[in-house]
Amino acid sequence: EVQCRGTLVEVCDAEIAGGMIGQHEPIVVGGGEISDPMVHWEVMMEAFKGQSPPDLPADHPGAGYYFSSPTRVAAEQSLVKNGADAAEALKMTKDDRVCVAVPLTHNMGFGFGLMAAWHVGACAVMPMLKPVDARLTDEEHGRNRAMNVVTTLLDEKCSLAVADSHVLKSLPVFGYGKLPAGMEALRGGLTKVGSGDAVGLGEPKLWCEVPFTTVGGKPK
Repeated sequence: EVQCRGTLVEVCDAEIAGGMIGQHEPIVVGGGEISDPMVHWEVMMEAFKGQSPPDLPADHPGAGYYFSSPTRVAAEQSLVKNGADAAEALKMTKDDRVCVAVPLTHNMGFGFGLMAAWHVGACAVMPMLKPVDARLTDEEHGRNRAMNVVTTLLDEKCSLAVADSHVLKSLPVFGYGKLPAGMEALRGGLTKVGSGDAVGLGEPKLWCEVPFTTVGGKPK
């Protein structure tokens, strides 16, 4: 029997994560009160300082699993492979600055984004997330999210980016379809186009002449 001990989420997703299948508690990053019914990442890491991780085989029930939705679970090995595949496809190095424009509660963000950066020792940068405003439409939320990504690419001098297709389509197209001044470091990225974890099945998607390698099934 597999027992899930924790799900790493942002504080705004803690309540949803706590209701997912499996017996676990949300491990929360990004705030929250100590009295809240959740496991705080900072507190947990402080408690484990100096302790060695258990030496477990990959198929041991104690191996980690990652919940990205109430119905889907990904094993550690899958996420590590996603990261390695992404790093190889993008020719990522430790000198890259990777904008991960997908929430870490999604495999695309955690596996293909954060794990890829960790795989080679690159710097991972997360765009700032703002609280959801119920007065805005989905289209307006998309535009706001896209502008946060653009700001991150500029301010952090990112060389690579990981984004889902919705964000990529919402990114503004600048004059003559080229990168704006200050964003010249951006050389490529990944974008999710369909189900599955295959990298590069479809033609790259272009944004301002920058190629974004596809992840998922080849679009029909």
